[in-house]
Amino acid sequence: DIDGVTGGFNFQSAWTTGWIAGNALSAAD
Repeated sequence: DIDGVTGGFNFQSAWTTGWIAGNALSAAD
């Protein structure tokens, strides 16, 4: 349940997605 303006799962999901994407790009380089 990703819901909310600036807190909880919404922030966690965004941070985790960004970290995974950055990790993937770094590994591919």
